Amino acid sequence: MSWEALNAVTKSLSAAEQMGHIGSVRLAVRYAAEDCKHDELPGFCLPKKGITPVLPYFREGILSGSPEVKEQAALGLGEVIQRTSITALKPQVVAITGPLIRVLGDRFAWNVKVAILQTLGLLIAKVGVLLKAFLPQLQTTFIRGLTDANRAVRLEAAAALGKLVVIHAKVDPLFTELHNGIKNTDNDTGVRETMLQALRMAITGAGTKIGDANKKALLTTLISNLSSTENNIRISSAGCLGALCKFFSDEDLEDILNSRLLVNEPNQNWMLHHSCALTLSVMLRDSPERVTGDGRSAKVLEVMIKNSLNDRIPVCVAGVRGMGFYLKHCVATGGQVPQSLISAMVKCFNHSSNDVKMAIAQMICHVALTTESPLDMSIVRGILVVLVSNTKDKNTAVQADSEWALVALLRLKHGDEFLQEVMKTLDSVPASNLNDCLKRLRKVAAQNFPKIDIDETVLR
Repeated sequence: MSWEALNAVTKSLSAAEQMGHIGSVRLAVRYAAEDCKHDELPGFCLPKKGITPVLPYFREGILSGSPEVKEQAALGLGEVIQRTSITALKPQVVAITGPLIRVLGDRFAWNVKVAILQTLGLLIAKVGVLLKAFLPQLQTTFIRGLTDANRAVRLEAAAALGKLVVIHAKVDPLFTELHNGIKNTDNDTGVRETMLQALRMAITGAGTKIGDANKKALLTTLISNLSSTENNIRISSAGCLGALCKFFSDEDLEDILNSRLLVNEPNQNWMLHHSCALTLSVMLRDSPERVTGDGRSAKVLEVMIKNSLNDRIPVCVAGVRGMGFYLKHCVATGGQVPQSLISAMVKCFNHSSNDVKMAIAQMICHVALTTESPLDMSIVRGILVVLVSNTKDKNTAVQADSEWALVALLRLKHGDEFLQEVMKTLDSVPASNLNDCLKRLRKVAAQNFPKIDIDETVLR
C-alpha cells in the first residue's frame, strides 16, 4: 500500500516538479533505512515494482538538471541501489545505466563525474552480469576516465573498472590497453599512477583470467618501475606486483622471491628496498599461504623484521605492515606465533617515529578486528603494556590509533568479558595502568571504528 501511494504521488508530479523533490526523496530513503533492520528496503524489493516510484526523480535530475542537481541525483540513485535487491533491480538496469553513461560522456565538473562513477560502481557490484550488454560502453567510459584531469575522477574510474573486469570473459585486451597506457604516459605521473591503480584493481578482480604473455609483459614493466624516483609510481607498481604474484606459477613465484624480494642487501638503493618491502607486504596480505609456503616462512619473517628495523622510515613502515599480515596469517591458520615477531612489534611501538607507532597500532587493530575469536593471551600480554603507554603519547594521532587498537584487542565493543580475563593475567602495575585509561577507552568503544587504509599502496 505504501508503494502504491508513493507511486501515485510521483505520477501526479511533472518532470520539473520531480527534480525539485530529489533532496526530499533522498532524506526519506535515509529515514526509512534507519528504521529498517535490513540493508534493503522491503518496498524497493517488491517483485516487478521495485524502485519505480522513485527512479523518475533521479533519472530526470541526471538527464535534465543543473550540474548540482545531476550530482545529487546520481548520489541519491546510488543510495537507492544499495537498498534494493538484485531481483528488483533487474527490470530497471537499462533505465538506470543508459542516462548515467550518456551524462558521463558530456563535459561536466569533476564532482558530477565522481558521483556518476560511484553510482555505476555500486550498480556493477550489485547486478554484475546483468550489465554485460553495456560492457563495451562502460569499459570505454572508464578507460577515458583514467586520463581525466582530476585525480578523484581517475580513481573512481579505476575502482569502477576493477569491478567491471569481474564480468569480463576475455580480459587480455583490457590488460594490454592498461599496460600500454602505463608505458605511454611517462610525461604525466599523475595519470600513470592512476593507470597503475586501475591495473591493480583489475588484477585483483580477474587475475586468474590473465594470459601468460600478459603476465610476463606486466612483470617486466612493474619490476622496472620499482626503482622509479617518483614515490607514487614506485608505491603503485609495488602494489600491482604484489597482487600479480598471487597468479604466477610456483616456479615464477620462487624466482621473484629469491632474486628480488627476499634479498635484502645492506647496500641496496633505499628506494628499491622500499618498493621490494611493499611488494612483499602486499603479497602477505593477498596470498600469505603462497609466500610462506615451500619452507620460506622463516626467511620471509626474517626479511620483514629486518625491514621494520631499517633506518629509512618508509621501509620500516612497509616492514611493519608485512609483520601485521604475517601475524594475521598465523592466527588465521592456527599456527604458532614466533616470539621474534612479537618482540619486533614491541620495538616498533617504542620507535622514535610517529609514523611507525601509528602503523603498528593500525595493524594490531586490523588483525584483532578480522579474527573471530580473541587473540591468544600470549600475544595480548606481549603488546598490551606498550599500547597502553602509547595512549599517553604526545602525538594525538599515535594516541588515537593506540586507543582504537586497544578497543579492538580487548574486544570492548563486545563487553568486558575478555577484558576481565586479561586483567587476571596482568601484574599489578600494568593492570593499574590499564585501569587508568579504561574510562577513555569505553568512550572510544561507543564510536564507530575509523576507516583506516592499512594498505599504503592503495592511495584513495
